[in-house]
Amino acid sequence: MGKKPPAYFIFVLLSAVAGVALLVVAKESVEAIRDRILGDETPQQLAAIDLLTRGSGPNRHVTVTGVAVAPDFVLRSGIAEKKNETYLVVSPAGTVPGTPGKTLIVHVTRFQDYAEAQENPHQRTFTGIFTPDENLPRPSKEILSKNYPALALDTIPYLEVRDYKGTSGLRRALHFGVVGVPLMVVGIVGMMIVSRRTKPPSAPVREVRRGEADGHD
Repeated sequence: MGKKPPAYFIFVLLSAVAGVALLVVAKESVEAIRDRILGDETPQQLAAIDLLTRGSGPNRHVTVTGVAVAPDFVLRSGIAEKKNETYLVVSPAGTVPGTPGKTLIVHVTRFQDYAEAQENPHQRTFTGIFTPDENLPRPSKEILSKNYPALALDTIPYLEVRDYKGTSGLRRALHFGVVGVPLMVVGIVGMMIVSRRTKPPSAPVREVRRGEADGHD
């Protein structure tokens, strides 16, 4: 096989960039569809006592109000700032946080610095996706169980505080798709064209007359 010209590798690079863009399209689309299944774009507002008593119904995108937050919380720091997260023990206002049957675990999925994390227990509303019961990560469960041994952490209601991606995710997927699909087409077509142009010519087929094939002059 002959050596590929520089133009070929330019098209390879375009295809690689397109591949990354299409991966983002897939990720954002899956997350957007997931959130649309879980709840509406606009969260419903529920008091903590009502959420814990009656649940959220089909729209699990909720803003929880009337809460009391325990001062102790689980802090987990990631490599990047957006990987920081906290787990909070929350109960309806007027109830001691951690009371069995009246407790919600709130997972704040990201914050910028430790000072922001310290403000979490002072909040009186949280917006996120509600799950009636959720298995917490083992490290978080172990830390919470030390401070709240009476909590049934395997079945405790759970609120994930994060951005709702139902519409924003589809919008990002569309933007990356507009870029990724044409780049992929250009990259693949370009590689095919360059490969054909640089393909070495086939050796000519010599016509052998019957007399030569038989070894006669």
